[in-house]
Amino acid sequence: MIVLCKPTLASLPGLSKATGRISRAMVILSLVFYCTPGLSQSYEGPMSIEDRLKHPSSTAVEMNDSAVLSLLEKTSPSKPLDLSGKKLYRLALPGVDLKKSSFRSARLNHSNFSGADLSGADLGGAEMLESDLSGANLQGANLFMTQLLNSNLENADLTGARAAANFNGANMRGAILIDADASADMGNQSMGLQRGTFQKTDLEGADLSRAKLSRVDMRYSNLRKANLKGADLTRADLRGADFSGANLTNANLTEANIEHTDFTGMTGLDTVVGLDTAKGLRFAVFD
Repeated sequence: MIVLCKPTLASLPGLSKATGRISRAMVILSLVFYCTPGLSQSYEGPMSIEDRLKHPSSTAVEMNDSAVLSLLEKTSPSKPLDLSGKKLYRLALPGVDLKKSSFRSARLNHSNFSGADLSGADLGGAEMLESDLSGANLQGANLFMTQLLNSNLENADLTGARAAANFNGANMRGAILIDADASADMGNQSMGLQRGTFQKTDLEGADLSRAKLSRVDMRYSNLRKANLKGADLTRADLRGADFSGANLTNANLTEANIEHTDFTGMTGLDTVVGLDTAKGLRFAVFD
């Protein structure tokens, strides 16, 4: 069984008071890769994304669009909307002002927030598979451990966001991630390496200037013509990614893995920091 909730020691089978700390830590780490904080339902696993989206716990609706909008009318700047932990499948709030709202650990699969203002919002741990956030304002938002697999964030603005989320397979063409922080949380190792993942993500033309991308996973992602000026890619996994035509002026690639990475036509090669320490350098593609 794959449990999509944050486990507690008391809930883990076979654990007794005599269990040692190391054993407990190993049990937690064995589960955390299948976990999304705050979700109490479980799935028989392993499951594909398609199967997860068909599961009753992923399609549950506690509140419809009208009910959410009614609650929103009663909010104020000092008391923003709080829908933490709610099951809100296919919630549709395009273009709505949701500044500083909390959807922490909510289930928002197949939801529509296109053009919405989610600046400063808390989406930490939310499950938003195949959702539409195209053109949304996510400046300064918390996306730590948010599940955004196969979602649409084309032209979304994530300036200054905490973006250590799962963006695998997402459309992020033209997205703005200036000063965004998708780097690994090195102070939370008991829960495994929490970092931004962009496997097979389309980031063509995206602006990642000065973004914190230390230890992120960008394997096989499309970063053609992206702006990574001053970005920190220290120890990032960039294997098989396409950076052709990208701007990497003053980017930091210290100990990054660039095996079979395409850098043809890139700008700023002579200014890249730590390129000589990168792993797989001899297998990378340059002009």
